[in-house]
Amino acid sequence: HTDAVRGEILYEATGKPFVMYVAVSDANGTRLTRGAAFNHYELTDQLEQRLTDEDWQAKVYDGQGTLPAGDQWSRDLMQ
Repeated sequence: HTDAVRGEILYEATGKPFVMYVAVSDANGTRLTRGAAFNHYELTDQLEQRLTDEDWQAKVYDGQGTLPAGDQWSRDLMQ
């Protein structure tokens, strides 16, 4: 979302995938499943300093910059 009045842009982004294990019980019985889950990030920045996908990926995967805090509701889940 672009806010031209405030000169800001809102980003929605994901971080590195986490491996998640979940026990499920269905008609076939109980079993352990595995999949991927991602942290969600929401951040604002100045409109004239727009991030490209490559800029964000460098922050996430190459440690080139500080990531914002994750969503409050998911912090305990994604450790």
